[in-house]
Amino acid sequence: MKKLIALLLTVVIIFSGTNVASAASNLSEQDNNKNKLSHEDIVMSIDEKISNDAKVPLRKISMNPLDKNEVESIIATYQLQPETVKDIYEYMEKVRKGSIQPGKINIYIPSTTPSQEISTSSDYRKTYVGYAGKTYYEEVLSYDNTSASVTVKEAYGFLDYLNKTIDAAAKYGFGTGMDWITKGMWSIGSIFTGGLPSGVPTNSKFRHESRLYEYKVKKFTYLVESGQYYFGSRVEMSISHFDNLTVFPGLHPIEYGENTKLESIITPSYDIPDQRAYYSYMNGGWVEPIVQYKYGGVYFDSI
Repeated sequence: MKKLIALLLTVVIIFSGTNVASAASNLSEQDNNKNKLSHEDIVMSIDEKISNDAKVPLRKISMNPLDKNEVESIIATYQLQPETVKDIYEYMEKVRKGSIQPGKINIYIPSTTPSQEISTSSDYRKTYVGYAGKTYYEEVLSYDNTSASVTVKEAYGFLDYLNKTIDAAAKYGFGTGMDWITKGMWSIGSIFTGGLPSGVPTNSKFRHESRLYEYKVKKFTYLVESGQYYFGSRVEMSISHFDNLTVFPGLHPIEYGENTKLESIITPSYDIPDQRAYYSYMNGGWVEPIVQYKYGGVYFDSI
């Protein structure tokens, strides 16, 4: 088992498909000096990735997490499965408490037409025959979030700090276990390319702050038997990066640095959710969550 996990960890940090990789490449060329993320490009790449992975055609429906009536109406109309609904409500609760910045909740469900109009119940209950010849049904959620700004480092001597390195990692679960994936390592000098701002003494106090930008996909797979839908697995994909800025209290307002490279992570069973569901549905289902990120020793919770 340990050898299998080690092998999987060597591939999960690779971009999942050409669409996501292409978006990451394009984003690194856009607004590179302004710490801005092309939200539209990433959302488009996620839509394409989900569509390309799907076993049946999918319809995308967007919900406002601040509009409880709209969310409840869509849940009822499309008869979303309990595990999917539970995750939606957990996201809404985080929004309500202010622990995350709300974006759209996107639900992708099987459909024979791209329209949001429903003709028959079978239109949004389309299944597929997958692993071991069993019948499966899939619902996919996507969210996004920008974290609050967090202090990564506070010290004196910014020029010395430029010679340091900083790394990032993500924590994910598989069954009852947890592991960390290294997401990258950067020199501080490659992030703050402008060096020490003009007029700031070399021994001044500084504060390095950062925010996590995350786009999360959660794929829910249900095994269908005799008209009953049994939760089988939840697997995840995440696209994320960190922005960076320095503050020199009383001397200089803000000095913006470069974003870290856009990175994608998939959990080990992301491409075999039906196989994982087959072996797990009798035991309540298998969950592989991406739960946390670490950047320069500071922790950020995943969506």
